[in-house]
Amino acid sequence: MSRYFTFADYRRFGDRHGYDYRADPRDLRDDQWVGRGEMHEQTLRGGLSLIATDVCNRVGYTATAEQRPGLSIRMMLDGQVDVQVPQREAFSLRAGTAMTSHHREPVEMRGVHPGSVRLRGVSLRIPAEFDVDLLQQPALQQALQGSEVGCRHWAIPHTLVPALSQLFDSPWQGDLDALWREGLALQILAVGLQADDLHGATTRALRAGQHARLERVRDFLREDPSHEHSLVELAQIACMSPSSLRRHFVQQYGCSVFDYLHEQRMHHAEQGLRERGWSVEQAAAATGYRHPSNFAAAFRKRFGLVPSRWRTGPSKVG
Repeated sequence: MSRYFTFADYRRFGDRHGYDYRADPRDLRDDQWVGRGEMHEQTLRGGLSLIATDVCNRVGYTATAEQRPGLSIRMMLDGQVDVQVPQREAFSLRAGTAMTSHHREPVEMRGVHPGSVRLRGVSLRIPAEFDVDLLQQPALQQALQGSEVGCRHWAIPHTLVPALSQLFDSPWQGDLDALWREGLALQILAVGLQADDLHGATTRALRAGQHARLERVRDFLREDPSHEHSLVELAQIACMSPSSLRRHFVQQYGCSVFDYLHEQRMHHAEQGLRERGWSVEQAAAATGYRHPSNFAAAFRKRFGLVPSRWRTGPSKVG
C-alpha cells in the first residue's frame, strides 16, 4: 500500500541494511516527507533478504553503503541511479539493467538518487555467512569466498520482468506468498550469477553527442508509445544508421529499441487501466494496437492477467 516516507523513515531503512542517507538540500529535517510509494522487505530461508521498492522521491539524496561482506543483486525497473563502486568506473543503473556485487571485506559503495523521479527496483542480498550447502552452487560459493571485489552491470531478461513487477502486488497469500518469493529470489540469484557484463573490455564508450541523441530517441519512444515507430525513423532522429542505433541502444540501456518501446506501451496501458479506468479498447488504442485482442494477449504475457481483470488488482483476483 502506498504511503508517505519521511527522511527519518529512510534513515531507519538505512540502519537495517547498512546505508547512510544524505539528502539534498542538506537542511532537510528528518520529519519532512521525501517520498511516496511502497517498500516490501522479506527475509527468506538461509538469511536471504529480498527488498522491493517503488517510490517517487520529492528530493534527491545520496545513499552510501559500508557494504557488508556477501553478494548483492540490484535490479532497476524504473528510474536511474548513478553508482560508484571500488575498482570500477562509475556507471548508471538504468531501467532494465541490474548489478551484481560481491566481496569478503566491507566495501563502500555510493548511489546518487535524483529527485522528482520514480524509482522502482528489486534487491537481493546474500550474507557472507550463508550456508552454500543449501543450494550447492559452485558459482555462489566462489562469489562469497573469493578474495577480490566483483561487480557486473547487466541487462535484466525481459522474461523475468513480469514476475519482478508482481513483487509489488503479489497474487499469492500467506505461506504461498513466502514460497513464491523464495522461488523468485532463486531465479534472481541464478540470473545474477551468470549474466554478462554490459561494459566488458571490448565495449567502446559512447561520445557525449551520441548519448544525447540516444536519449532523444528514448524520450520520443516514452512520450508517444502509440506511434507506429520504425527503426529507420528512429535512426534519423539519432543521426545514426539503423544498425548503429540498434547496437548503441543495447549497449547503453541493456535492451533493444523495440523491447524498450514494448515496455513503455505496457507500462502506459497498466497505468491507464489501473488509475484512469480505461477500457481494453481505450488501452489498446493508446498503446498503438489496432486490435484489442492482440493488445490483450501482449498484456497478459507481460503481467500475467488479461487487462479487463487488471483493474480489480492482481492480488484480488482468485
